[in-house]
Amino acid sequence: MGLLARKNDVDRRQYVRREWRPSAVIRRHDGGDDVQCVLQDVSVAGACVQLEDSRALPPYFMLVVPAEQIELNCVLVWADNALAGIRFR
Repeated sequence: MGLLARKNDVDRRQYVRREWRPSAVIRRHDGGDDVQCVLQDVSVAGACVQLEDSRALPPYFMLVVPAEQIELNCVLVWADNALAGIRFR
């Protein structure tokens, strides 16, 4: 039922997201350990990332995608177990 409900929900996002699944690293600004993750989808404003435990994320961090040489300052918007929504700053 949960999947059906999500599929029928109205998408209120301002920007279209596209699937993109590179490996990435969440680099904490406080010098703590990096957190490995995989992007799930991305838009011009933010992304959804999959990681072992989203509770490990600080409110502000740097998202690094080494294969693309991308580094973006981010804000944590929501977290739910192994997924997190982030906004680019």
